Amino acid sequence: MSNISLTQANEFHTYFNRQRQSILDDLNSSDTSNLSDLNSKISDLRTRVDQISALIPVYDRVRYVKQLTELEQNVSSLRTRDKPKSKFSFNKSKSSSTKSSSTPTPTPTPGISSSRQPQAEASSSSSANTLTHTISNLSHRLIRPPKDVNGTYTLSLSNLSDCIIDLRPHVPDDRDGEAEDQARLTAVHGKSLERCVVITPVVGGSILLDEVKGSLLVLGCQQFRIHSSSDTTILLHVDSLPVIEHCTKLKFGSYPHEMHDDNTNLDLDLNLNYRKVQDFDWPLPTPSPNWTLLADQGSSYHGALVRRIEDVKSDEEVDEVLKLLLSVNTDSL
Repeated sequence: MSNISLTQANEFHTYFNRQRQSILDDLNSSDTSNLSDLNSKISDLRTRVDQISALIPVYDRVRYVKQLTELEQNVSSLRTRDKPKSKFSFNKSKSSSTKSSSTPTPTPTPGISSSRQPQAEASSSSSANTLTHTISNLSHRLIRPPKDVNGTYTLSLSNLSDCIIDLRPHVPDDRDGEAEDQARLTAVHGKSLERCVVITPVVGGSILLDEVKGSLLVLGCQQFRIHSSSDTTILLHVDSLPVIEHCTKLKFGSYPHEMHDDNTNLDLDLNLNYRKVQDFDWPLPTPSPNWTLLADQGSSYHGALVRRIEDVKSDEEVDEVLKLLLSVNTDSL
């Protein structure tokens, strides 16, 4: 079954939000005698979502279902609140409270780690685990592909600032042939990245980012989504339409031709999806004010600067290179 057009998706998005807001207005009113009517409205809206769910992206489907569930929970809370209070109640014992409060809260540990985690959705023909490589709570660091990982892996980035994360495979200086054994990145999930440069080869899965600020992203993937981000330039090769939500001041440009040697199967001239960004906060037919298209010379200039990163060898060089790259990032190229 084919997907609906972007216009149809936007029309449904507008319809859904209008119905949802109407229900929220009723919930916020002082009259709670119409809870059955509210449940009926939510049920009808859920039916509409079910009817269109096979035609819309998974992300949209999950978001609609989550918002419907929140509405149902709000109705349930109102119903519970209006029930007569019981004459009797039970208090928690002091010993239980004391024991709970004495449990220390874990503190985030900076560093890099790898771990095997069960796949969220395992196919019927495979029960293998996926390797997740985690990089978190670091600043002013040069980060390259992990040396202690074999095969494919998913990368998790979180709480990074002033870092260069260059995930392209590199041939070892001693030319001992170990390059063939380097790990292969399949997907990237990132949150809370500030003043960072992130470079990936074209990966076979998705790249999902949240809370990115003042950064330069050079990414290739099958699916790209970015949320709650600002002041960031994105040079992108993506096989589906990229999605943004709750974002401002994003610039999109083409994946650098200078990286074509690393991805010889790409036809960069034919992939123009970076020009077709879907802004879920802007359902109108006019261009979204939350993103702009980077001029071709801007993409080329950024691509040339990306090559400069190949010569970076240590953490001590990171700040100087970031200053150069991110100062260009703020220009209007």
